Amino acid sequence: MCAQPSAQTAESAWTALKSGDADNAARLFRQALSARPADPLLLLGAGIAAHQLGDDRYAEGALRKALKIRPQLTPASAVLGRIVYDAGDVDQAIAIYERALKGVAGEPEMRSDCKAARADLNVALVAEMCGGVPPAALDWFRGAVKRAVLIEFDRFIAAGQLAERVSQLGDIDSIADVEVFAGMNV
Repeated sequence: MCAQPSAQTAESAWTALKSGDADNAARLFRQALSARPADPLLLLGAGIAAHQLGDDRYAEGALRKALKIRPQLTPASAVLGRIVYDAGDVDQAIAIYERALKGVAGEPEMRSDCKAARADLNVALVAEMCGGVPPAALDWFRGAVKRAVLIEFDRFIAAGQLAERVSQLGDIDSIADVEVFAGMNV
C-alpha cells in the first residue's frame, strides 16, 4: 500500500519538472525519496529540480548518489558535469563526462560538452562607457560570452571547418602565413 502513493508522487514530480514547476517537483521528489531513498531516477529528478532552483549543493549530492547506484545514468552525468563545470572545475567535469561515455554509443550532446569544456577562453572588458559596471554583471557577461563562443566553436568543428583549417596548417611556409588563422578561422 505504501508503494502506490510513492509511485504516484514520483509521477507527479516528473510531471511538475517537465512543466517547469521546479519548486513543486523538488518537494515531490524529496517526498518520494523518503519512501525510496536509493532510487536513482528519483535522485536524478531531485538533482535536476534542485539545480533549476539554484541549490547546486543538494543537486550535486543527489546526482552523485544516483551515479553511485547506476554509473551509466548519463542524464545524471550530464547535469552533474554542467554543475561542476559552471563551478569552475573543468577537469572534474571532463572526468565526469568521460566516465559516463565509457561504453556508451552516441551521446553527441555530452561529447560536444566535452569539447567545449576543453576550450580555454579569457574574457575581459577592455573599456566601458557606462561608468561602473557592477562585478556581478561582468561575471554574468563573461559566462555568457564563454558559452556563446563554445557553442559556435562546436558548430565550427561539427561543420568540418576545423579539420579543413588544420590541413591548411601543413601548407604554411612563413610566420606571415599564420596571420590568416585568427578567430574562428583558427
